[in-house]
Amino acid sequence: MKVFNICHSVVRVQITNPKTGQWSWGTGFWAKDDTKTKLVTARHLWNSIGKLCGTVNVEYDTPSMTKQFTPGVKFCFQGDDMALLDIPHPSEIIAFDISKNIPDKRALVLSVGYGNSLNQHDRTVGLLEEKPTVMLNRGRIDAHHKKSNIELLEIITMSEPGFSGGPLFIAKDISGNIAVKIDDTFDYTNIEKPEVIGFCRGNLATNLDRVGYETMKHF
Repeated sequence: MKVFNICHSVVRVQITNPKTGQWSWGTGFWAKDDTKTKLVTARHLWNSIGKLCGTVNVEYDTPSMTKQFTPGVKFCFQGDDMALLDIPHPSEIIAFDISKNIPDKRALVLSVGYGNSLNQHDRTVGLLEEKPTVMLNRGRIDAHHKKSNIELLEIITMSEPGFSGGPLFIAKDISGNIAVKIDDTFDYTNIEKPEVIGFCRGNLATNLDRVGYETMKHF
């Protein structure tokens, strides 16, 4: 599968508290196992939308300008920072399988997200109507440890606000420098079987130059 197609299945997602109108945004993706398919993002996005509510309004868009607004979405929290949303999986977007194995330290990985340096937003009115820009970075696993029963990864890679909730893939088949934004000319070697191994929980790592990820164990 082309990396281009993988990136176009990762969405920029905005959640809004229907009671207060407060909102937050980050990155999301659909993941699946034998029993369910859910939209995954980071739980800490809820920290910015005021008092916890039973449902949220969700708007997502993709680099191909697919845009969808769904009111009253149910959600649940799993693990330490995982949020699962009940939004139907669009037919044109890939729902990623979850890897059952965590690669060894120093393994090459690929992170995908919507960094705010290329996705300008307005705190008053929400996301702007401009075309969203998906970004990806190559990195390496630097540490794998547990917090209670939560498996965490620390990745040496570039990141910025907006990547929260974005997926992490094994990238052993990728070569070259791919820390670039994605556009229609992007065409790199396939990832034979893209399986998501974790999602971005932000710069919550033991070292300031590492980016914190949580595995998909509690999906």
